[in-house]
Amino acid sequence: MPNPNRIFEGGVRTQVRPMSRLALFDQAQDEACTPLVALSGKRGCEMSTPDDTLELTPAGIPVSLRPFFQEYVLENLEPERSAFTVIERTLAWGRLPELRWLFARYEPERLAEWVRQVGWYRLSRQRLKYWLCFFKITNYRHGERIWPH
Repeated sequence: MPNPNRIFEGGVRTQVRPMSRLALFDQAQDEACTPLVALSGKRGCEMSTPDDTLELTPAGIPVSLRPFFQEYVLENLEPERSAFTVIERTLAWGRLPELRWLFARYEPERLAEWVRQVGWYRLSRQRLKYWLCFFKITNYRHGERIWPH
């Protein structure tokens, strides 16, 4: 089976390296710019993602999150009343522009508390581990999963 990370350029086979999860934050310009600051866009952390073009619903939720709210009418969701669902779907599936919106909309402490309390059963293991590391959470609520692996 061919390796999907190999592509042909001009008849020459080259290896494509997948980006690491932390590659999003490699563009931070100074040492004081932590990932949290880079996501919130504070303290002069410039990143090359065009967030200015993020289209919002009348309630203020990014339209680009629509595929992750298939059972809802996105225009009817209010960010404060439906905060649990909005936080869940954005942390689980959002890209950098949507994550920046999330951090601008909700306080980082609220997001960290959400991950601490319910992240273990609402997020995939990979995303949960990422957000636990991101928020530096060591003591979090977790339960038994069905399968041990």
